[in-house]
Amino acid sequence: MKTRTTYTPEFKMEIIRAIANPRISIQKIAKEKGVAATLISLWKRQADDAVRARFQPQPKGRKKTKDNPEKVASDLQGIRREKRNAKIKASHLENSLRDTQAKLGTVEALLGTLAEQLGYKLVKIRTPRHKKNG
Repeated sequence: MKTRTTYTPEFKMEIIRAIANPRISIQKIAKEKGVAATLISLWKRQADDAVRARFQPQPKGRKKTKDNPEKVASDLQGIRREKRNAKIKASHLENSLRDTQAKLGTVEALLGTLAEQLGYKLVKIRTPRHKKNG
């Protein structure tokens, strides 16, 4: 049973530096160091990819992360503003409902007076209320 050999990053870098010399072949380094040439080629490709990725243009400005404290603070401030606006709107709606109920009471009273003057008897019709789920 063969065991897999692990190589340190320092060892890999030593080999990558050695093959950077165009006069020395990968096969020669592989024989000297006792490492398969295909493995050295893999390390070379990985190093090239890492260097290429490192020098790719980076987006300007701050990185957008979920845990950016300024964004969290800004979001929280927005939520608080929405809550305050919702409370104000609810208060306006409650006032409007009270005014409407008061006007309805006045209209019902006038209707009762008018019906009495005309000799009619008002009958209040009760509608069944829907039960709330829960």
